[in-house]
Amino acid sequence: MLVELETWNLTLPVIPPRSRCYRLTPVGLGTPYAECLTSYLARLANAHGVSLSTLVVHGLRPVSPQGWLVARRSSGSVPWDAVAVALNGTEVIARNWCTALETLTMRKDLRFLTLLTWAKVLHRNGLLRQTRAYCPECYEEWRAGGGVVYEPLLWNIALVAGCILHRRRLRLACCVGSCSRTMSLLGSRFRPGYCPRCHGWLGVSSNAAPDPKDILQGAELNECEWITTCIGELIASAPTLSAPPTRQSLATSLGGYAAPLAYGLSTAQPALPHLATLHLWLRGRAAPEMRSLLKLCDALETSPLRLFTGDRSAASTSVRLDARRVFTPRKRRKVDHDLLRTTLATILASDDIPPPSMRQVANSLGHLPPYLRSRFPDLSKAISVRFAAHRRSMKKRQ
Repeated sequence: MLVELETWNLTLPVIPPRSRCYRLTPVGLGTPYAECLTSYLARLANAHGVSLSTLVVHGLRPVSPQGWLVARRSSGSVPWDAVAVALNGTEVIARNWCTALETLTMRKDLRFLTLLTWAKVLHRNGLLRQTRAYCPECYEEWRAGGGVVYEPLLWNIALVAGCILHRRRLRLACCVGSCSRTMSLLGSRFRPGYCPRCHGWLGVSSNAAPDPKDILQGAELNECEWITTCIGELIASAPTLSAPPTRQSLATSLGGYAAPLAYGLSTAQPALPHLATLHLWLRGRAAPEMRSLLKLCDALETSPLRLFTGDRSAASTSVRLDARRVFTPRKRRKVDHDLLRTTLATILASDDIPPPSMRQVANSLGHLPPYLRSRFPDLSKAISVRFAAHRRSMKKRQ
């Protein structure tokens, strides 16, 4: 008697690739209070029960794009001070660490825990803090509510001076009385919410009486709210952008504000950056520093996000530093070209030592050098040639 048996499929199933580390979910991604990369790195090491140095040397270093992330000291420790400041910023080192972490965890969104999205339109000068800053009330609320204790990227931005949720200044040192020392951004004993030196808890209940000098109020609170809102918009919108903005896109966006910029330059409005600086931005040859960018956005009644993306569909929702200022464009000023020609000829005929450069002449006359060169090419060239000849002669004397 024949018995029919079931057919077995002996083909091995396709096993999807596995991550070497836990696929830890970042906190607050897509919000103004997104976690920073250094905080994520510390939480990932804690989840695996290893030190930060062990995770970096035996986990990240073998899968880094260049085979290494940071050289170890002769003692075997990782020089955190050499890399910590740049990890949350816009430089290559942040990109390398993000790539290595994304390889280990198989996540594709860890670059949004840094400012890499804005690398081409934000200058690194004055962008990030050199030491740790935090809000004790935030720490206490997260722990009391059973949430994750972490470090928002906002706290790493140098211009963010306070927490607008609790209207308090950010603490810049350990709040434990016996310690009271500043803290590095990262280290082998770094743990969000705790001091790496005394290991004390940094949280303070919001019901405790605050120090009067830590309270934000009045104009200082308005300024902190506006800065935090503008920078928070950049952090929250990074995952949703189709492509990172470039210097050229920023220049194109600034071109849409030609009338307000012309008015501000003609009246020498102090809120606007220097003339030469604006000229570089308009030509796409330089990225603005955060402080100068915020001054420009305040004068144009917009936000950095709208400026970077070219969005002028609606007024900015940000709180302005001075709500009484109204930025209305004026008609273009009339230029007396005969007077300009005479002035340039007088400068060329003078015996001033050292002779002024064309940029110095243009700044003194309140015009851009390209404008003067296009209107008075012969005089402008002669001034430049004389200045170059003087520089050559000075070098020969040395």
